[in-house]
Amino acid sequence: MWIVGEYIDRYKDTEHAAWAFCGVFDTEQGAYEFAKSFPKRFIGPAELNSEEYSLPVDLNDQGSWAGAYYPSEHPEKVFATAQ
Repeated sequence: MWIVGEYIDRYKDTEHAAWAFCGVFDTEQGAYEFAKSFPKRFIGPAELNSEEYSLPVDLNDQGSWAGAYYPSEHPEKVFATAQ
């Protein structure tokens, strides 16, 4: 399962950054295709019924969410085709 979120520079009238939930997909490719045209959208893997995730505000902190990235920064990404 893959989560799509969108980074928000400032939340409401505060100085805090946040992110908005945009969608959930059963494949990385589906999440990637949905998010790739939006520079502030990121995707990250998730597991059902798990509390092990510290969801990111800033993906530059590599410890925030293993496997999460901004598709717009990886326009060359190629996915294997199903056989």
